[in-house]
Amino acid sequence: MSNPSISFRLSPYQIARGLWIVRKLEPDYKPASASKLVKLLYLDYLAKMSVGRSDIIPAEIINEVKELISNKPKKEQFQLEDIISRHEADQFEAPPKAKQPQEEESIITTVTDFSPPTDWMSDVKEEE
Repeated sequence: MSNPSISFRLSPYQIARGLWIVRKLEPDYKPASASKLVKLLYLDYLAKMSVGRSDIIPAEIINEVKELISNKPKKEQFQLEDIISRHEADQFEAPPKAKQPQEEESIITTVTDFSPPTDWMSDVKEEE
């Protein structure tokens, strides 16, 4: 069985987290590349998870992995009818939104104008 080429993206933050964990155990570790760091973390994780367990892997698991490796992901094939139906579905208009009542305009004309409305002042004078 040939070695599979596994490709995925990790953010610099995720790779830095891995390096940080390794450096807690080995402060002088200098990774040769990001992929070697990820491989080290993966193999280290496997080693820790297999403590006290058998290293014998069932044949059905090995066969499943072989199938994963040998099966190339199939590209989705579109038929002309699929494209037309998607286009027609996109052309449906959304129902119009209900009109909301317009609110009265504020008396405050600027952000720094925090004075109360003039009719409030007349109520205060009447109470005195």
